[in-house]
Amino acid sequence: MAVVTGVGKGIGLAVTRALAEEGVKVVAAALTDFCKALSKEVGPRGVRVDTVSPGPVETDLRLGRDGVAATVAASSGASTEDVIQGPRPSR
Repeated sequence: MAVVTGVGKGIGLAVTRALAEEGVKVVAAALTDFCKALSKEVGPRGVRVDTVSPGPVETDLRLGRDGVAATVAASSGASTEDVIQGPRPSR
């Protein structure tokens, strides 16, 4: 059995579908706090709860015309491209 959060689209949805296709019973659920609470509940019984929190993913939510990158750029004075590229290492 697997519990997958963030299943509305993107990586979470793809992982849910892949597990289900392999015959895994999947509880599809969108919160990290749920996994934290679950780990406290079942961890003492030897059940491991893992979460994966990837960095920014190239979706419309991030890169779209009204996406996160454009919003951050507008509020910070940076260009959208600079926001998408992220911080550069200092020299």
